Amino acid sequence: MPPSSKAIGYKWVFRRKYYSDGSVQNFKALVACITFIRALLTLLSIYHLYVNQMNVKTTFLNVKLDEES
Repeated sequence: MPPSSKAIGYKWVFRRKYYSDGSVQNFKALVACITFIRALLTLLSIYHLYVNQMNVKTTFLNVKLDEES
């Protein structure tokens, strides 16, 4: 990596899994593979593409509708 560039970090995100009585069973990691992220960013830069990040739970708020309300 060139000295002037900065590496992109990542963060562990855990989701709790529960037993039927409500106690925590374990934690499930929700992290994308860093190799995939780097390959995706490489392809985006090669083809001069634009990337936009969006929360999947609120995607329906950002969709364009073909009908009038």
